[in-house]
Amino acid sequence: MLYWHKTEYPNFKLFYRNLRNMKKRFSLLFIALLLVGFLSAEKYYISIDILRPGDLTFASQVNNLLLVNNTVPQPHGFGHSITIEGQNNLVEQNTDSLPLFCLAAMQEDLQNIGFFSSVQLHATSTNSKGSFYALQRLSPQWVDSLCIAYGADAVLALNRIAVTDQITCLFSEYAEEWSAALDVSSLSSWSLHYPHSSEVTNKHYADTLSWQTENFELQTAYAQLPDRADAEVDIALHTGAQSVKRILPAWQRTDRYFYTNNNKRLLQGMDSIPYQKWDAAFAIWNALHEDKSVVTRAYAAANVAVIYELKGHFEQALQWVQKACELAHSSVAYQLKTTFLEEQQNYLQQLKQRIKDEELLKRQL
Repeated sequence: MLYWHKTEYPNFKLFYRNLRNMKKRFSLLFIALLLVGFLSAEKYYISIDILRPGDLTFASQVNNLLLVNNTVPQPHGFGHSITIEGQNNLVEQNTDSLPLFCLAAMQEDLQNIGFFSSVQLHATSTNSKGSFYALQRLSPQWVDSLCIAYGADAVLALNRIAVTDQITCLFSEYAEEWSAALDVSSLSSWSLHYPHSSEVTNKHYADTLSWQTENFELQTAYAQLPDRADAEVDIALHTGAQSVKRILPAWQRTDRYFYTNNNKRLLQGMDSIPYQKWDAAFAIWNALHEDKSVVTRAYAAANVAVIYELKGHFEQALQWVQKACELAHSSVAYQLKTTFLEEQQNYLQQLKQRIKDEELLKRQL
């Protein structure tokens, strides 16, 4: 088994700055590839990291971001319960501090990434007279005054975080023991605002965390669960951190396949892949498009498509994977009618999405 290791970026702020200046999208691939295994006599797969766009596209002039607490405290009796052998009881829980934990986690991660020059936090709620059950977003006047006070170019407001937690205790007659589970979930609502503008972008996210224990004694199984208040803090921190990954461009690992058979030229092309000699492999596989074997032609087309993607030429990659699909459709060879066709059809859709993502990334970076 051979490995290529990912190139690390020790400084994310420098990374994003360099990424904005790069002219070729090839750099968006993590080009040090990992060959994770030999699947069969005919297929290898490699893992690559692809930059996916975030849920929010910030205006190009946004360098200083302000996070704002615009929440109303959750009622203490809302969303907290315990069920023992089917008997459900509601409990009260003070969750007033959870918005601050969520925003603090988001601020820390945003600062560490370095996507913005500065990330500040307005911790005191701007929504002291609202209702928890009705979302109330910042007014344009509020946004303007906050941006002036903090020197911010944009405001990202947390308008609500609703946390529910359920403890469930059940006895298993088969195992003759108790199981206790704590499930905590959050629904967070965010809005992006700009000064001197009424434009608002809204996003809503759901997050969950779970714990489970088993013991012959009910009290022991219950006691082994995290404290409910600690679990609620955990979900708030988790929500803030996960929201950062959603709103900003983020790396996503995906698999790509190379195919070989007993054709010596196909195998020869594979020899160049561990050394990232894409042009050498391309020259060999591209010359096989008139081979007598339809299987060899389809495999070569699929391999050329991946090479084009690795070089940042996504439209050409799309054309070659379409050719591979056409060859598989028109052939009766069992090698092309099984997983090969399904994999190429999936790859076709992934490339189409990647082409769309590239246009959005140009605006986000």
